[in-house]
Amino acid sequence: MFVGRYFFLIGVVARLVSCTVQSAVERLEEAFPGQVQTKNIPPPYNERFDEAHGYRPAAMVNVSSSDDVIGVLEICHDEDTPVAVRSNEGSSYIGQSTINGGIVMDLEKLTDFDVVEEDGQYIASLGAGLRLLEVYSRLARHDPPLGLAGGSGPTVGVAGLISGGGHGLSSAKYGVTADRLVSADVVVYDDATEKFQLVTATAYNEYSDLLFALRGGMGGNYGVIVTLRYRAFPVSNVVVISGKNADINPSLQARRIKSFQTFMHSSAAGPEMFGIGKFLGGGAIQYSAQCICDEQKVQALADTVGIEKYSIIQQSFGKAMWFWADCTAAAWMDFYPPNGLQHCTESELEKSMNECWDWSKNNANPYKAKSLYFPEDVDLGTLEAMAELSLDPICRWNTECVLQFDFYGHAMSEEPQDCDPSQGKCTAFDHRISGWHLQMIASWYAGEAVPEARIEWLHKAYDAVLPVSLNQAYQNYIDSDLSNHYEWIQQYFPSASTYPRLQQVKCKYNSIDMFSFSPIEDMTIQIDDKICGRTLPTSAVTTTVSTTTPFSHATSTATTTSSTTVQLTTTTTTATHTSATTTRASATTTTTITTTTLSSTTAASTSNAETSTTGASGDCSVADAKCAAYYPGSYCKTDQNPPVCWGSNEPCHCGGTSKTTSLTTSEPFTTSSTVSPTTSSSTVQPNCRKADSECAASLPGSYCMYWKSPSLCWGSSKACAADTPLFHMAFFATLVYVVLSLVPRGIVGDEDINSSVKCAEAKAKLGRLRHLGWARAGITGKKVIKTYKVAIVPALSHAVAAWKEGLESVTAKSALLQVSAMVARIALQAPRNSSNAALCVAAGILPAHLELGRIAATRLAALGCATTLDRILSVKGLTVHEGRDGGDTVQRWRALPTQPWHPWVSTAIMEREEAKSHALEALRTKNAIFTDGSVVKDVKTGAAMVVYREGGEVYSNFWKLSPYATITDCELLGVLEAVRWIVSTAGDEAWEIFTDSQAVLKILSSRASTARWDKARQIYLSLSEIPGRVSLRWVPGHSSISANERADELAAKGASMREVSAETEISVRTLRRYQGEAGRLSLRKWWSDKRASLGTSVNDFFYCASHARLWIRGEVTAASSAVVFGRAPTPAHLYRCGVVNSPECDCGAPVGNTRHYLFSCPLLQQARSRVKGGVPNHLYKLIVDLKRRKSFNQLCSALMQYLDARRGLL
Repeated sequence: MFVGRYFFLIGVVARLVSCTVQSAVERLEEAFPGQVQTKNIPPPYNERFDEAHGYRPAAMVNVSSSDDVIGVLEICHDEDTPVAVRSNEGSSYIGQSTINGGIVMDLEKLTDFDVVEEDGQYIASLGAGLRLLEVYSRLARHDPPLGLAGGSGPTVGVAGLISGGGHGLSSAKYGVTADRLVSADVVVYDDATEKFQLVTATAYNEYSDLLFALRGGMGGNYGVIVTLRYRAFPVSNVVVISGKNADINPSLQARRIKSFQTFMHSSAAGPEMFGIGKFLGGGAIQYSAQCICDEQKVQALADTVGIEKYSIIQQSFGKAMWFWADCTAAAWMDFYPPNGLQHCTESELEKSMNECWDWSKNNANPYKAKSLYFPEDVDLGTLEAMAELSLDPICRWNTECVLQFDFYGHAMSEEPQDCDPSQGKCTAFDHRISGWHLQMIASWYAGEAVPEARIEWLHKAYDAVLPVSLNQAYQNYIDSDLSNHYEWIQQYFPSASTYPRLQQVKCKYNSIDMFSFSPIEDMTIQIDDKICGRTLPTSAVTTTVSTTTPFSHATSTATTTSSTTVQLTTTTTTATHTSATTTRASATTTTTITTTTLSSTTAASTSNAETSTTGASGDCSVADAKCAAYYPGSYCKTDQNPPVCWGSNEPCHCGGTSKTTSLTTSEPFTTSSTVSPTTSSSTVQPNCRKADSECAASLPGSYCMYWKSPSLCWGSSKACAADTPLFHMAFFATLVYVVLSLVPRGIVGDEDINSSVKCAEAKAKLGRLRHLGWARAGITGKKVIKTYKVAIVPALSHAVAAWKEGLESVTAKSALLQVSAMVARIALQAPRNSSNAALCVAAGILPAHLELGRIAATRLAALGCATTLDRILSVKGLTVHEGRDGGDTVQRWRALPTQPWHPWVSTAIMEREEAKSHALEALRTKNAIFTDGSVVKDVKTGAAMVVYREGGEVYSNFWKLSPYATITDCELLGVLEAVRWIVSTAGDEAWEIFTDSQAVLKILSSRASTARWDKARQIYLSLSEIPGRVSLRWVPGHSSISANERADELAAKGASMREVSAETEISVRTLRRYQGEAGRLSLRKWWSDKRASLGTSVNDFFYCASHARLWIRGEVTAASSAVVFGRAPTPAHLYRCGVVNSPECDCGAPVGNTRHYLFSCPLLQQARSRVKGGVPNHLYKLIVDLKRRKSFNQLCSALMQYLDARRGLL
């Protein structure tokens, strides 16, 4: 009976703990049906601030208008519930866009976009939920194309960027992003009406002070931005360069960066060029630049600096922004709309943007960053020290430790003059220097524990360069390490007038400090009653106070006075307490304080008599002095409720506060209040003095966050223990309540798990482990096992439960494959880009549903499936064209030579109507050839050409290409055949070749190497025989031009042919591709027939080679290991990894192919012998057997033994 009542009582307590937030959530759900999420709330961009790290919002509200914003804020303010504002993805470096236990207001749906022309200027209206990639893309679709001076992050919200200033690839010419902000619609709090309202701030209206703050004064302080109006600028083509030098000599690296910096600040670069130079982990320098100029200027940069490997690309401004986002083929992933930004449909643009955003976020790693500004001339000694830091052993990979110099100068150094000068500066962005901005970044893989050694490296790097910096930092890269003593104020706002102006703006528009919450509260613009000029009548409250100071044991006698001036003597350093006496080591200061309600006389037990009293209305000097006495440098934070000493949990009390409060606290000072019959409250505070002191000893300014579970010291991962019985009881009650509420529903144990839901959860957990890979190679086996226990084993539990739905369940298959692959990934220490299927094969893990990847299929094809290939594809008379100069038949590990470029090749892409008119005119009066390609049902491919003389068709032809050829392959073949026809039959006449593929024209007009280099090379070689006689033109597809429709018809006819024509040239690359496809089909059937009796025979088919053992000298073996683990590298991959291309193996063999590494290479003999023997390869059987016995504990134990065995052998 007693136990039942006890659980009932603690259950009630648990519900009361979160009633305020829960009430807010309920009201929000009622007011905004369908717009409130309480489950599966997406984390912000940086996974440091996801649920796994203690950030679990109570709800997220998706607002779609300013009225929604006002409604959400009104409810949360009424319920005293904290709110975090997220501008789409949420890119804050300290987690400002999420909140534990509060409300996240997501602006993702505020994506309105419009451009109006005013007085010859283009004003872009931007919804606060727009991300940079969409802003760039929609501006590029305008006529004329427009630009914004921002950065390269595709998911960064434009509102947050401008709030912190913002600068990027066009800033040298067009200034800081905030410089061109014209006006903004903002929801603010009106003190007079005590309501939220929407205002429009411009540089000259009554809200001009608000616009000043929004232009670089840090987001999350003044209100919620709904719409921004930005003065966009017309753009044309730009030239970009990206390259890298790899070297482990710090002195040489320093000299190279120095030459780069000298060039960027010279007249040779000018305001048209913006450049970036990065020290990368492991010994490399990466250079990037964008220039609104011709290629000669960019080439001069490469020549001056001596960049060894680089590419120069000329492209439109809009496409360049996709390039920097790594979302074009020339950069990394080809998500760019096939028809370009200006000609793609809205649905095509949305699809491409979503692909880019998803890829960017899924491949993002958690990180911590710091920043500093530097003058133009950074000395060689500093640069060499930075180079040495990048070579620290903790920096194993390029992206793990980055020291990045961003150019800073020209227009960025100039303060705008587009406001009323009598009010002061126009923007709150103070960094108007000419020099460099340095980013220092430490990152790690998703799912990996925060690597403390790498965080220490980051602090070491910061401490090393701080003395030679300008002691200024970029507020958009907000750094919580600067919260101690509010160091950030001086670094973010070095101008003496800026920060006080920002405080006044916040007092005016957000006096309730709506968006300040733990743990970011010390990184927001600080305000209180004194700063905002709010005072209360002296007769407002009559209070009797009894005070015990931290310096003595004393008694107090309260007497009422009218108005008294007393002398207060306090210490300003530290006090050491004993049971009977107090020892003080300090100087004393004397402060004169006028009181209106109280006088206290204290009889001290020591020889030093001390008098304490409350201050005048709104005066906190006494409370500040007490806070500083026990916590050096502390003061009373009146913006907290209840007020506490900064850097502690110790309550404090300022005179003249608006609420009458009764507080009972422990030492160092105790305040008990007898109040008049007015509203009062009682708060029980934990005794955290000892815990706070221990935290402060390890990190100055730290204190015990007793509300965490477990309790942690602020700013570190150190545990602390506070005497908080009420809190712990509430936490325990909550846990018990949850468990008891779940038991009646039957959600206990694997037998009653909802398989689909749990498998989805398992996959989500595994997603956080996706990037373990190579980073796991350096950690201890104990940590691997710990990761396995907390993440993989629970996921496997759900997957096994899902087997109840049958092995044909797609969900069960997917979960089991991912779990199996994770076991293999850790065991093999495989690289992060290894395919799941290849990992399972390599480790000998054989779940029943496994579909082997391309590497295994290619291996089977090489062992003799040529006849199968012919039978499946019905290819007869097939010839493989080797190419006049090699083409893509160059050996796999050798880099393709730079594609030639001939100035006599004339290409043109006109506007649609102009292109259509030109094609019709050429068809009627000139010699014209129309070409086209066709892909039918993703397999049948064809190409065609039709020749016209003055409107009459004189010749046509069509061809069938190999299966799986791309549409661009087809289009290129059509152009190639047209050029060959001109060379062989057309004499000395001039011709125009028309294609409806812009991709083909861009390939043929660019100097960049492409994946279709073979056919492009052949086109160039043929054109070189008839220089100046051929022009390549774009014609709009399906635009009622009969000649183009005729070519399209013939191409489709070619695709429908049964056999590949003997004269059709098929590259070795294409042959390899469908060899693999055919082999995969054959292998799947073989696997399905034989899987029940495989046992350990998998090692007879495929040998495993550890990535660590393949990485011998960073040459061809790196590429080969990618093949072994299921990813065939491309020249671009080799280039990015800095791999030295060579046709030879490190062992001296003349060829370094897959067969050699798997069967012959002596360097891998030990690995082969170890993997082949002694390790169980029957995980599938293990799972099935143990499942039959319903012994999940045995399954976990066996799997961990399996993992240990794997790791021991490798």
